Amino acid sequence: MLLMKQRFIQLIKAGKKRQTIRLWTHARVHTGQRAYIPHLGYVRILAVDLLPSLQALTRQDAIDDGFSTRRAMLAEIAHLYGTQAGRNIYRVRFQWPSVAPRKAASRMKVPRTRIPSRTRAQRLLRDYVLRRAPV
Repeated sequence: MLLMKQRFIQLIKAGKKRQTIRLWTHARVHTGQRAYIPHLGYVRILAVDLLPSLQALTRQDAIDDGFSTRRAMLAEIAHLYGTQAGRNIYRVRFQWPSVAPRKAASRMKVPRTRIPSRTRAQRLLRDYVLRRAPV
C-alpha cells in the first residue's frame, strides 16, 4: 500500500504525477507489483530505484513527481520526512490506472451443467461406450 496526500491523488488522476520519492529503511514495494492507494485504487509499480542521495534527484524527477521545480520537490520531502537519518531514498515509478492481467483461458473456470446422479458403474459404462463409439 502507498499512502498519498489528497493533492497528490488529484495530480495522479490528471496524469501529472507518475512517480513518488520515498525515504524508507527498506523497499516496501517491488517492480511489477500492484500497490493500493486509498481513494485512488491500484497502481502498477514500474520501477523501484535506490538512490545514493537526495542530490541525485533531477528536474525531470521533480516533473514526474508532480512538482514544477526540483527545489519545490526537495522542500516537500523535507516537510514530510524531516531528516534522512537511517533511511534509504527510493524512486518509485508507477502506472495508473493499473490494468489487471487477464486470466489465461485454460485456467478459467467453466460452469458445468448439472448431470443427474448416477452410480459409479453407470458412469464408467457410459464413458466406455462414448469412447468406443464410431464418429
